[in-house]
Amino acid sequence: MDGQKFIIRYNSFSQHTEAVYSFAENTELYYNVFHNNDYAVDIHSYLSTAEIYNNVFYDNQESLVTSYSDLVLYNNIFYLTNAGAKALNINAQKLVSNYNIFYPQQTGFIAVNGKQFNTLTEYQADAGIDDLSETSDPEF
Repeated sequence: MDGQKFIIRYNSFSQHTEAVYSFAENTELYYNVFHNNDYAVDIHSYLSTAEIYNNVFYDNQESLVTSYSDLVLYNNIFYLTNAGAKALNINAQKLVSNYNIFYPQQTGFIAVNGKQFNTLTEYQADAGIDDLSETSDPEF
């Protein structure tokens, strides 16, 4: 997608190489399910913003990949099933994130601006965000 603003909500994306690939100025994702994709959400633009609320990312190799965008993440579930899978692999100029569930923790499951994290606590302490996010099994 390329354009000024895209709102994507109430969809299910399954078994794609890249479920959502966006160059849009503003991408909004609400209430979607991303299952078994290589890259669930891939946002690449120097001047883009993305708001990602209330989505489920299940069994993706990389759930959220960005470069140079401003990013807001709230109330998402990141459920990893494969070794080496990443919940976040982002390079963001501005990142606001909280109330997310990350499960399970594993080596390098969060990467922010080139730095890899193995636990949510490690990420929270370094980034100073996601203080109300947690690691718990959503019991799908």
